[in-house]
Amino acid sequence: MMRIDHVVLEVTDPERSAAFYQDVVGLAPVRLDEFRAGTVKFPSLRIAGDSLIDLFPPTMWRGAAAHNPNHLCLATTTEALAALRARLAARSIAITRSDDHNFGARGFGRSIYFDDPDGISIEVRDYPPG
Repeated sequence: MMRIDHVVLEVTDPERSAAFYQDVVGLAPVRLDEFRAGTVKFPSLRIAGDSLIDLFPPTMWRGAAAHNPNHLCLATTTEALAALRARLAARSIAITRSDDHNFGARGFGRSIYFDDPDGISIEVRDYPPG
């Protein structure tokens, strides 16, 4: 069986993106201090114990413009999804789409979508019981 180890996002400002994903989405930064000190080329964010999001600055992009996925999906608990909705509202970050019957890795769940500072669409979903 395979698992996702990491996903790479090409972002214009890794520190701004790290702050967004930490403060809004609730992911913990990894190697952010080392990035600021110039000892590593990019910071990351911890999704789970065995998976990360890497934030590549423009010097590491594949071309002159960023090439990112259509969207990135994270799964969480019903309670954490409600808390995320509150953080988005408190920061006036629009939910661009929601779906109460959206298919994912564990079947059907409820999803919300919003954009990060680089316009990357983020989906966060829960899988309610039953």
